[in-house]
Amino acid sequence: MLEGAGNRAVTEAVRGNAPLAIQRELAALDLRLVPRAGFEPPTPAGDLVAQVKPKILAWLEPQRDDIENRALFTASNFNPERFISMPVLVAMVRQHVAEANQLEPAQVARIIRDWTHVQIPEHALAHGMVADGEIEAAVQNALGKPGTVRVERKGTAWMEITAGGIEIGRNDAAPVDASVAVGWDGSIGASLSAGQVKGSFQINPDRTWSAQLAIPAGANVAVLNQLSNVFHVADGAARSVAGRVDRAGGTVHGVSVDVLRDGLGPVKDAIDTLSSITDTEHRVSFGVTTSGDFEGSLAVEATVTVRW
Repeated sequence: MLEGAGNRAVTEAVRGNAPLAIQRELAALDLRLVPRAGFEPPTPAGDLVAQVKPKILAWLEPQRDDIENRALFTASNFNPERFISMPVLVAMVRQHVAEANQLEPAQVARIIRDWTHVQIPEHALAHGMVADGEIEAAVQNALGKPGTVRVERKGTAWMEITAGGIEIGRNDAAPVDASVAVGWDGSIGASLSAGQVKGSFQINPDRTWSAQLAIPAGANVAVLNQLSNVFHVADGAARSVAGRVDRAGGTVHGVSVDVLRDGLGPVKDAIDTLSSITDTEHRVSFGVTTSGDFEGSLAVEATVTVRW
């Protein structure tokens, strides 16, 4: 029996003899028809954990005594110089084992729990408040990429959390035209505030972003979790806004402020949530001025500034 035209097309596509355009069209309908040379199935999550776990264990094992002693000490008597907690240890692993950054922080933590002979404290608390070092580690884990995270106390009532130099990169959440090579001619900044939380967010011409938040000094675990979420959302917003700028020709002046405000909206929403759960005992009145200044350190310096 003679094959019909449609059957012949499918047969030729399977053999790899049909025009590439036809192969791609058919591949979109049936994964079994994806040209072999162009299809690399993603590594299953379980397989990736199995691949990375030995590297993590190889880094952990030589330090077992020190890590477990610090864990026991933290659980019994907090000392800022010797404490360790799960967020801090996860951040250490991700810093020293490059492959660990392919896993989610929770997956790294699970590997650590299976490995240790003692319980690693989930949080390092002093008088019910989270240690500065843990805040830095939690924010770094939320970012999941290189950058600088710093916590600085502003007297007894406020603390400032800064994340800087985080590469924007490109991902599926913010598709851009890879052929765009026009350099940016300015920065994008946002001056954000909600209740007791004041902050700034900036996308720089070198395709990095930075953010600063000033919050009441007393940060409990709930505040820590939402604080990490703010920076996680900021990372996604940076990529989203960068994609919009690239699609506009690579110049911030080609994008309306309304579009930028929409792209940074999730950051504002996350800060609103953070503000709703921060400590209400210390009410110090201050504002982000027109130059974005907060006690000489919190600033927005941008060609295009978005304010709420």
